[in-house]
Amino acid sequence: MQTVLSPQIQKDKTQIRATDFNQVLDQYADKIKTLSLDCFDTLLWRKTATPKDIFYLMQQRPLFQALNVTAYQRIKAAARAYRAKFIANGTHEIKLSDIYHNFTSLSKEQQTQLLEEELLTEMDSSFAFAPVVELIRQAHSRGIKVIIVSDTYFDQHQLRRLLSHSLPNDVMSAIDLIFCSCEYNKSKKEGLFESVLLKLSDPADSILHIGDHPQADYDAPQEIGAHALHFLQFDPKTVELLRLQHSFAPIATLANPTVQYSRPARYNPFRSVLSFANLSDAKPETSIGYATFGPLLYAFAQFLSEEIDEMQQAGKKPKVFFLLRDAYLLEKSCEAYAGKSLGKLVRIRKFVTVAASFRTRSDVDNYISGIEPEHFNFAVIAEQLLLPQSIAAEIIRLSIASNQPLNMFNELIHNEDVLKLIFEQSAAYRQRLIKYIKKEMQLEKGDTVVLVDTGYIGVTQHFLTLCLKDEIDVEIVGRYFISSHEPDRPLCKALITSSLCDHGLFEQSGTFKEGCVLDYDNDGNPIFDKIKLTDQQYDKVNAIQAECLRFIHDAKNFFAKSNLSFPTAVLQETAIAALRRHIYLPTRAEVIYFHTFQHDKDMGPTGQKTMYNLNDGYSALRKNNTSAQIHPYEARAASLELTLSTMISRIFNPEFLPEDINLRQETIKIHLIRDNQSTEILMNAIPTHEGYFTLSIPAMSDTQVGIVFGQHYQWLQIDDIRLNNMFHQIENFGQNFIYHEMTQKAPALFECLFQTSLLLIKPLAGCDGSQSYDVIFRPIVRRN
Repeated sequence: MQTVLSPQIQKDKTQIRATDFNQVLDQYADKIKTLSLDCFDTLLWRKTATPKDIFYLMQQRPLFQALNVTAYQRIKAAARAYRAKFIANGTHEIKLSDIYHNFTSLSKEQQTQLLEEELLTEMDSSFAFAPVVELIRQAHSRGIKVIIVSDTYFDQHQLRRLLSHSLPNDVMSAIDLIFCSCEYNKSKKEGLFESVLLKLSDPADSILHIGDHPQADYDAPQEIGAHALHFLQFDPKTVELLRLQHSFAPIATLANPTVQYSRPARYNPFRSVLSFANLSDAKPETSIGYATFGPLLYAFAQFLSEEIDEMQQAGKKPKVFFLLRDAYLLEKSCEAYAGKSLGKLVRIRKFVTVAASFRTRSDVDNYISGIEPEHFNFAVIAEQLLLPQSIAAEIIRLSIASNQPLNMFNELIHNEDVLKLIFEQSAAYRQRLIKYIKKEMQLEKGDTVVLVDTGYIGVTQHFLTLCLKDEIDVEIVGRYFISSHEPDRPLCKALITSSLCDHGLFEQSGTFKEGCVLDYDNDGNPIFDKIKLTDQQYDKVNAIQAECLRFIHDAKNFFAKSNLSFPTAVLQETAIAALRRHIYLPTRAEVIYFHTFQHDKDMGPTGQKTMYNLNDGYSALRKNNTSAQIHPYEARAASLELTLSTMISRIFNPEFLPEDINLRQETIKIHLIRDNQSTEILMNAIPTHEGYFTLSIPAMSDTQVGIVFGQHYQWLQIDDIRLNNMFHQIENFGQNFIYHEMTQKAPALFECLFQTSLLLIKPLAGCDGSQSYDVIFRPIVRRN
């Protein structure tokens, strides 16, 4: 048989549209006693384009602005609350109060005020969906009980307030019960409907549930035996149009002709200084260090000098410490600007402050919940928790072997014996760190410790505060070159605040040549790792640093002779423009100069990984044609169009899918072979970059996959075949391929001898359909 499938294979659902609600009870009235309804996007709709837009409405409200709380912070706080709840008890069900608890820079009263303001924003933005309102009225008139079952961080009291604000009185009074997932610590998919059954004391088949989520509102109630209908809000074409419209909306403002004339004036106070430079014959380090990084560092030096003066005028006793290795050039730049040293270089880094902070289980959970999903690495976490290598290896082995690696890792880490070991190791580490601090920093009660670093989110500052809270009575603040304002980083300030952190090359250019600090001995002396970066890289770094300092001296002298000074806000704007240019629009000389640069925390198992690799970038583009997953320098080397899309992706984060990039498709015949039975389907390959296509096919342990390339192609290139799997590395994956009636003419070039020529991928153990084979290919000669 032959079936045409969309790129995402979906099961058939019993679906209803908005026009069908008035007929629902005619079909089910004799079968049910209870009508169960989802809340958001079923009964209650928002006026915003997407659910996330509600947070951008919140940040416009006076209270949010007065407390300097942004949509970005609200979203990040929720993500962290979800992770923390999962670590604590294995569920992602949180309450609204859990989110605002992450704003540790605010008082409890202020957190409560923000929570209330969010509720008010939701009220102003919500409305009741008329067809569902009428359905409730019909159910009530027929004596059918009405309940609301919602996956939400609102508790029942809060959700009742929202519903009461939007629903007519008679409809609100017709609702008998409200079930909120956050109050039961389980979502609909995790068993909330079982709790509903216990409360109702009615058989499951007497309930009809309707909602918009295919798994939560259809699969989950069906699994307990209830009737269910999946509410399909829009047809697929409308979904596509709305998604593209919403994604493009912020970008479209760039096309507004009034923007060119209404934008703020731009400044560059350093143009006059640069007029004395001759960059046409200069070495790359001059254009990089003198003309690009120099203005950035001059601006930072003025920013930090003013911050220190402000603290002193407020009666504080600031002691400034530049954190080696990354803040080395910051310290030298500030010294060049001020004509004297502004502080001391100290050897403290994120790893040591985190390692020294574990006193309780909540400390462990606080650390783990702060890890973004894309950075979750079992080996790195085990090392940070100071687990001996043998114990860490066993925990990682058991986790990876589990069907649910994350859950198993979380369970093993929280074993009482493991936690006890973590606390013991951390206590000893903490004493060694404190000994170093007392010897090197010579702190006194009442000091304000000013930690200075390149950035990014103040983790070192945060965990050092935790380490010292019972040891030394000091205030710890952070002053960074660039940072992201996190909700739990109260005393953090930066020259540049941004949610983007592509400044790695600038950061590496400011480092000091020594290994990173691993630990301290019993006398408080630092213990270093070996130097991992090459002498060639440090030679380039030294050349850049010399040019940076030369610029600061030249600019300082020029401004003094010209009797010029500039507000830090103007220098800040100039610094942002210079950094953005360096990141997204590098010159050919920059791309070549930095191409061997490494970061010693991300060098890979071979120790050869560079911060960007043009060949790897091209390979990634061939797979998915999105610049979101490649380094900006890789995008710039490929094309200006990709550079612009990189900027747009990082700044606006539009919800474009791979199939949006290009409207072309290649329909490929696929054979799924299971138990000697073959099913033929058609799948669409998505066009990517340089004429390549990606074909993604679900991988299952009992199914062979045959890709009939010969039907359309006489010659083709197969660039790569990958198994997308988060935890498992498949060794000798190439042994699973059989090229039937295909002749390999070169490493990636194949001739398809007949129309039936195919690539056969043998089954792989452990695949359950959640993984996929990604086949990246390029047609060379088409058969017809």
